[in-house]
Amino acid sequence: MSTFDLNHINIKITKGLRFRSAIADTMALFEVTGRQGRGAWRCVVVNEPWEMDGKTYPSDYAGTTRVFLTEEIVRHVAWEQYAKKCRDAHEAYYASLTVGQIVHYMNTRKEFVRCEVVEKDGKHVLKAIALVGDWYDIGYQEKKIRSGETFTPNYTCIYESPACNRERCAIDPTTAEPIDLGLRVAR
Repeated sequence: MSTFDLNHINIKITKGLRFRSAIADTMALFEVTGRQGRGAWRCVVVNEPWEMDGKTYPSDYAGTTRVFLTEEIVRHVAWEQYAKKCRDAHEAYYASLTVGQIVHYMNTRKEFVRCEVVEKDGKHVLKAIALVGDWYDIGYQEKKIRSGETFTPNYTCIYESPACNRERCAIDPTTAEPIDLGLRVAR
């Protein structure tokens, strides 16, 4: 289990600060409304209305109040900041790719999908073009190659990404020969 060193995180809690926390199966948006004694804060779930079939509904648990300890709020805010940093790095990596570039998605340490960077809806995505390595079951990935389906796996699973842990890889997929899929009989 990962933990944050809260001594090195500088987050000031004030009235109006917003963060997400779970209530049942909802990641509710809470807003700090004021102090609740020493080291604790009153918070309320913010209404985030949503629409379906032309009708607007309030979000789950809107108006629910809860008291959080300072440490809990700091953890929630720090986690959101970390998740945003990860999303931003992922998006920046894909934006740095060029159409036509070849990269390799690591399915497992011995199974890689060779991909071509293509553009879809104004963004760079990957299109599977071959399988390389020692595959146990190629059915799912073979269907993606044949259909031309595109995807955007996490950039840390792309062999060419500086964020990829290549020490986990059993092969160098950039020099591996593709698996011949031409002889496989369609089912």
